[in-house]
Amino acid sequence: MAMHLGASGDILGGVPTIDVQDQTITFEPPPNGPAFPIYIPVSDDRLFALDIGTFEILRKPEPSGLWVWGRVTYPPFSISDVSSYGVQPDGCILVSTKSGVTFIFDTKEHVWKLCGDWVFPFTGHGHYDPALEGFVGLSKDLATLGYLYCCTMASTMTGDTGKGLHPSPDFKCTKKVYNEDPAEGQHVSATLVHMRQGKFCLVECVCTDNTPTDQDQLRVPPGADELDFMGGGPQGGRFMYRLKTFSLSYDTKGDLKLKH
Repeated sequence: MAMHLGASGDILGGVPTIDVQDQTITFEPPPNGPAFPIYIPVSDDRLFALDIGTFEILRKPEPSGLWVWGRVTYPPFSISDVSSYGVQPDGCILVSTKSGVTFIFDTKEHVWKLCGDWVFPFTGHGHYDPALEGFVGLSKDLATLGYLYCCTMASTMTGDTGKGLHPSPDFKCTKKVYNEDPAEGQHVSATLVHMRQGKFCLVECVCTDNTPTDQDQLRVPPGADELDFMGGGPQGGRFMYRLKTFSLSYDTKGDLKLKH
């Protein structure tokens, strides 16, 4: 699992990587991108990084070898146009854009292709779950904020629109999973973690006092670079992280069933 520390992360020697089995942390070489890359892990031996003007791959080295970043084909869209993404079981990367189309990247041939005239219904990283045969992700749109979506891909990967594109997948939605009790705090941000097949964990940050949570009003520590806190956690007031684990499955009608 790789994390990004921001523009100054290379001060610590590179990308902090946590081995969740050995419970150790190592620092791999930072990518050549200048800003805030989107990291996309593929299986357990490759890490892709999409940034402004660059798209790179970090491969797991042979024993005693060095981790080295290498450039691959840049996509036909900019990083600012990315709305959501996920990795298929075969290792191919799907990226939905704000312009309303989804592209697919062949991680073996390193070729980008237009996948379809549709986009994932969730925001950011979608986690593929074999039991559900689809991607699961959180919506951050104001109209559906906090709802969990599953985008089933079986028909999409086998079908064809007649134009060489894949048809739109089926979307299923659960009830809202964010905290809805005002007495327990105001929602600030959330991350969905895929634990194992059919099992997920929601990590939600809530504000527990009346301190404003708008990014423009967050306090940056003295001497820190303001860029390091763009889109990051709040720096003022009292906040709490809520962990909610749950399982997802289909009921007899084919609808999503969420069980805490």
